[in-house]
Parts: sequence; C-alpha cells; structure tokens
Amino acid sequence: MSRRPEDISPQSQLVYQEGKQIEGEAYIMSVYEDPSQCRLTFAAYELETDQVYTLPYSYAQLDEIFQFNSELVNPNNRDARYHWIIERLDFVLVDLQKGTKTLTLAMEKTPESAAPKMKAKVKGELTSTIDAELRAKLLGELATYDTSALQSELVKSEGARKTFLRELFAKRRIEQLKAQQRQVKVDEVREERRAKLMSNKVLLEEKAKAEKTKAEKDAKEEAAEVEEVAAEKKEAEAEKTLAEEAKEHEEAVKVYEKEKSDVEKAKEKRMKEVATYEKNAADLDSAVQALEGAIAAMEASKPSLMQLRDMQNTIQRAALMADAMGIGGARATRVIALLEQGTAAEVPEKDYEFHSGDIIDTLKGLLKDFESKRTEIEEAEEIAALNLAKFRKAQQELEETEERARLAENALRC
Repeated sequence: MSRRPEDISPQSQLVYQEGKQIEGEAYIMSVYEDPSQCRLTFAAYELETDQVYTLPYSYAQLDEIFQFNSELVNPNNRDARYHWIIERLDFVLVDLQKGTKTLTLAMEKTPESAAPKMKAKVKGELTSTIDAELRAKLLGELATYDTSALQSELVKSEGARKTFLRELFAKRRIEQLKAQQRQVKVDEVREERRAKLMSNKVLLEEKAKAEKTKAEKDAKEEAAEVEEVAAEKKEAEAEKTLAEEAKEHEEAVKVYEKEKSDVEKAKEKRMKEVATYEKNAADLDSAVQALEGAIAAMEASKPSLMQLRDMQNTIQRAALMADAMGIGGARATRVIALLEQGTAAEVPEKDYEFHSGDIIDTLKGLLKDFESKRTEIEEAEEIAALNLAKFRKAQQELEETEERARLAENALRC
C-alpha cells in the first residue's frame, strides 16, 4: 500500500493504481481525483526511500493532452488515459548535488529497467558464520597482504566510482535536457496547432460576420426595393386618382355649363312668361271689370238700344280679347254677332229686347271663362314662381359646385 501524498486535498479520492520501475527503482503509481477542484494528481511512491512525488493536472489540461488522440479523446476512457500518462512519467534532476528530483511527463514511454536478478547460490559456498579457528587463520593471511597496493586499488576504485557517477549524472542531465527539448517542441507544436485552430476560428467568425453583413445588406436592399415598388404603386394610384378626379372635374364643368345654360334659358323664359303674365293679367282684369260692369248695368235696368250701342265698344274689346286668348270659343263669336245685330239701324226695338237676354247670358258665360282663365294664369304664375325659386337654388348650388371645381383644379395644378 502506497503512502497518501500530503500536498493533496482531503476530498481527493484514489481512482487508479499500478506499479512501475524507473531506472531500476520500484514505484507505486497512484491517481487521485478531486471533483470539487476539477483536478487529478499523479503520485509516484518510491518503495526504497518512502518518498512521494506528485504531478497535478486539471481536467482541461488533461483534455488538451488527448485532443489529437482519437482513441483517448473521450473523457470517459479514464483508465486508458491514466495508464497512458503513467507509461510516460519520468524523473528530472533539479539539484545534482542534493539529488533532488521531480516527477514530469516525457514525450515517449519511459523504459522500465528489469529488476535486479538474485545471484544463484554456489554449491559449497559458506552461508553461515565462521568459527574462531577459521577467523584466526583469515586474519593471519590478511596480515601478510600488501595493504599499500590494496589501498591504491581502493583509491583507484573510488576514483572510477566517482568518474562513473559523474558520467552517469552527466548522461542523466543530457537525457533531461533532451526531454526538456522534446517537451518544448511538443509545446511549440501544440501552440502552433492552437494558433491554427484560433486562426480557423477567427476565419470562421469573420466569414459568419461577412455572411451576416451580406444578409443584412440584402435584407435592406430588398426592403428598399419593396418600399420603392410601394412608392411607385402609390404614385401610380395617386396619378390615376388625379386623372379620375380631373375627368370628373371636366365632366362636372360640362354639367355645370349645361345646367348654367339651362338656368339662363329658364331665367330668360321666365322673364318672358312674367311679361306675358303681367300683360294677360292686366287685360283679364280690365276685361273682367268691363264685363262685370256691363252685366250689372244690363241686369239692373234693361238698357235702351242707344245705351247698348254706347257699351258696344267695351264689350266688343272684351270679346275680341277672349277670342285672341282662345277663351269662350263660340260665346265670344256669339257676343260679337249679337252686338252687331242689336245695334244695327234697321233693328226694331222689340227685336233688341228679345236679344238683350241672350247678350246678358252670353256675357255671364264669357265672364266665367275670363275668371277661369285668370285663375289658370295665376296658378301657372305660382307654379312658375316655385320653379323660379328651384332654379335659383339650383343656380346657387351650381355656383358652389363651380367654386369647389375651381379649388380642385387649383389643387391639381399644384
């Protein structure tokens, strides 16, 4: 059982262990894991001296070591990773005089020196203690030896031993330097690979950024094109609307001109109608008054032939007016004929009396016709007045329409 290193945390647990020989010395290699600190510690326990040497690695450092190893890149392959590290563990001398060494990771597997072979016992070789007689004999023989030659041989042997040790330490130092150089080269290769990866990462980021910029630019151009198409469509619709409004304006102007012309014609017609009405109304009033006076005079006292001849002109004018205005029809003609018969010089008085009744009845009928005609033209005048009011209202609306059309035309020009 190996001794637990003192410089590891109490939370570290033993997860792997195997034996290894380095330069003829036997070691127990152990791996301790501390999940709280994400750290692994490789420990080499030297059986000869009871010393423990440690080499810590973080999870990230361990993953970095195996990032290009297809077999061990998987972190779940733990035992294989630990064995791979232990195969390459070696010692580097820090101080030649004190013999201080530290545990490090070599580039290649460290060769394990074979365990020293036990010397086979020779038959007859003394294996127990010697007795006093033999000891005395050996001491006597020892006294006869040339100690100076032996001393010289011992000195030579000591010098050879020191020379051997110096050469051995120099050889180890060279091996350590070579291991350091290999480590430096490995670090350079790793750094180069890392730089290449970072360069590729930067290139990928720049490419992604360029693609993003291009996509944003394309999106902006597409949005601008959509806005331009929308603006052109809106402008075309506006032009179409303006054209339609212009057409409607032209049609409205034509309608206005026509209606204005109709209004002017209606006004002119109305003026003529008013003049005709006023003339007809005056004539009718005069005729009605004349007929009413004649009828009243004839009914009050039968006029003599002479008096009838005095009223003939007045009654005849009324009859002619009725005939001209298309009033009375046969009555107007009959009145004229009766007057002409009644006022003739050769007509006797008794024939006049006979015809005076017919004249009064005919005059009353003619009066009714005049009154009906007067009522008719008064009603026509009222209707014409209402139409005139409608035309005036229409004229006002036309003027307002013309003003709106003028404003719209000014707006279109702007």
